[in-house]
Amino acid sequence: MKKRVITGIMTALVIVSLAGCGAGQKETVESTAPATMTETVAASQVETAEVAETETTVQADRASRIKAYQAALENIYQNRILPDGSELRDDISGEMSGNKFAVYDVDHDGREELVFCYTATSMASMTAKIYDYDEASGELYEELSQFPMLTFYDNATIGAGISHNQGYAGEFWPYTFYTYDAANDSYRAEYFVDAWDKSLSDVNYNGEAFPDDADKDGDGIVYYLEAPDGSETGEPLDRDAFDQWVSENVGKEENIPFQDLTEDAIRQIQ
Repeated sequence: MKKRVITGIMTALVIVSLAGCGAGQKETVESTAPATMTETVAASQVETAEVAETETTVQADRASRIKAYQAALENIYQNRILPDGSELRDDISGEMSGNKFAVYDVDHDGREELVFCYTATSMASMTAKIYDYDEASGELYEELSQFPMLTFYDNATIGAGISHNQGYAGEFWPYTFYTYDAANDSYRAEYFVDAWDKSLSDVNYNGEAFPDDADKDGDGIVYYLEAPDGSETGEPLDRDAFDQWVSENVGKEENIPFQDLTEDAIRQIQ
C-alpha cells in the first residue's frame, strides 16, 4: 500500500511539471525515481529479515521438539515411564531395545511426531503411542494410542489392527481407519474394516447367508466398512471394490523410518 501512495505522488509531480513549463518533466522524474527505488529496496530488506527471523524460530522450535522427544525416549528406555507419567507394564521383562520408535511427520501438519511402539512384552501389554510437542508448555501430548499393528498412509490416515481376530474374517485381520483431526491435533476413528471369509462359515451370527452376489470376483471373501461403534454396517464389497475405495479415500501406504529403541539411536535423532 505504501508503494502505491509514493507512486501516486510521483504521478502528480509529473502532471504539475507538464502543466507548468513542459521542460520540467524529465527533471521531476529523475529526482523522484531514486526515492521509489529506495523504498523498494527497504521493503525487500524488511521481507528478507522477516523470513530469516521466521526460519530461526522454526529451527529453534524444532530443536526444542527433538530435545523433548529424546528426553521422553530416554525416560522410557531407562525407567519404562511414558510422557504422561504412567508406567509400562512389564509382563516378560523384555529388552527395551526390542521396541521401536520413529520421529516423523505422520499427520502431515508440517511438524514431526514421536511414534513409540511397545512390543517387547506380552500381547496384553503391547501398545503404540503417537505424541506431538507443545512449544508453549514444553510438554508432549498424545494424538493416538492403539495396539501396535499400524499402517500409515500418505494422506495422514492410520490403519490400526485390532488385538484379537475372532470373527469371520479368516486370514484378513480387521482394523480401524483413524483420520487426522487438524482442529484438535488428534486422531479419530472413522471406519472399522471387517471381512467375511465364506470358507469359515456360509451363514453369519444372524443366520444370514453369505452374499454371493456381492462377491463378484468369486474368491469367497467380502469386506465391510462399518461405523467404529458398531452402529452401522456397510454393504459387502469384493476385493476390487474395496481396493478402489481405499485408493480413493485413504491413499497409498507410507514407509515410516522406525528404529530400535537404543541409547545410541535416541542420541542420534536429528
